[in-house]
Amino acid sequence: MRPRHRSRFSSLIPARPLTPLGLGLAVLAMAPCARATLADGLEVCLDFDGTTENRVAGPHVTELRGERPTARYAPGKFGEAADFRATPNRDKVTDDWAVVLPATLNTLYEGDWSLSFWVNTTQKGDSALIGNKEWASGGNPGWVVSTAIGMGGNAEKQGVMNWRVPDGVRHDVRFEAVSGFCAGDWRHVVATFDRARDRVSVYLDGRLVNEHGANTDAGPLATALPTCIGGTADGTWGASGLVDEVGLWSRVLEPEEVLLLGRRPVRRIPEPAATGLLGAAAMAALVAGCRRRRTRSAGANTRRP
Repeated sequence: MRPRHRSRFSSLIPARPLTPLGLGLAVLAMAPCARATLADGLEVCLDFDGTTENRVAGPHVTELRGERPTARYAPGKFGEAADFRATPNRDKVTDDWAVVLPATLNTLYEGDWSLSFWVNTTQKGDSALIGNKEWASGGNPGWVVSTAIGMGGNAEKQGVMNWRVPDGVRHDVRFEAVSGFCAGDWRHVVATFDRARDRVSVYLDGRLVNEHGANTDAGPLATALPTCIGGTADGTWGASGLVDEVGLWSRVLEPEEVLLLGRRPVRRIPEPAATGLLGAAAMAALVAGCRRRRTRSAGANTRRP
């Protein structure tokens, strides 16, 4: 009799059909280890849901500054958002309010780091949204994200990230080559600083719109000033518009993580991991198996001799 052919996968196939209990345990065993990626390296999380508190416990405690240092909120992208109403093009301390993170946060900018936030603005002048530099000149050390609608004399260049390391050259990366950033719609901004690749990557609404040589190997982007939301680090050039879900990481975000940030608020990250979903399936199978065995046992106990 011809021997039966055995596949090289035969050892992986059970001789008998798996019971619900066995199936559940098998699924659980095959599930990959969960990694809460978006929680890794998260240093700052400001959701502005009725508070300016940093949701990440640690030394980066916020405070309010400005001529009217009282927080104001409005409906945001997720929950509520910070509502800034500073006078544009004002090279003085903001006549509204701003959120300040301590200068100790500057150690973050010495290595790889990432920024994510939502903005909704119609500001058509120089308006600093977030940064750690004194913005009297774009050539000053540090970084800033601004509306900068008139950068380079081109009124179509809306949304700019500007940075310069000490003894380095000035860099400007725009989010869009055409108008739309300041159109009064919610836009999701992500910027990542990758020192190993010497690369700054800028995303708008989940799409990579610009990559630029960072020139960050020449020195850190740290300054002696704090990081400010709603103006520049010295409190000037105040913002006008809504800002929501500010996140700062001590690592480079991956493209798939950028997409995830566009769907969920930072405070609700991490997403349910694959192990959580498979673990739930395994548990359901386990419960079903126990119920079937209990039913069979009950039937056996009531059977006549």
